[in-house]
Amino acid sequence: SNWSETDYSELSFNDLFENFYQLKEGKRLEKDQFPIDSSNENRYIPADLFETVMQSYFSITKENLREAAMFEQKKEAYPWQEMRSNDNCVAMPYMDPDVTAVKKNADGTVTLTIDVICLEKNNDRAFTHELTLRELGGGKVQYVSNAIVPGEHNVVPGYIYRLQ
Repeated sequence: SNWSETDYSELSFNDLFENFYQLKEGKRLEKDQFPIDSSNENRYIPADLFETVMQSYFSITKENLREAAMFEQKKEAYPWQEMRSNDNCVAMPYMDPDVTAVKKNADGTVTLTIDVICLEKNNDRAFTHELTLRELGGGKVQYVSNAIVPGEHNVVPGYIYRLQ
């Protein structure tokens, strides 16, 4: 999706959490450490953990993150649902990124041009996008923006959000 530091509305921080948790902590998220709410099948990630992880990778204020990620004040937590076999993993074909260009920008950021390959759909480029990163030093980066490169043959699958 297209998004930037000035507009994160196309991102689902809730769905991204487990991936960034694994990047930051070096281990998979143990879903069972967060009790499930049987009324909605959500688990709730404590605010301090969720915010620490996501703010490590995105330049977003706590207030904006709370608005974007459905923060629940009464629980002091963010809702999260694990990926299940009946979710978008069935509907979404496997996509493989291929970085085809790296551009250093005047503001110190780096933009990667990425061709997304989808062998399940028999194509060597379903679409291309440009991902911009801010290097923080020590091998760490923040995600600045993403833009799908327009193209008449783009095959960009629709994303199915886990939380409705």
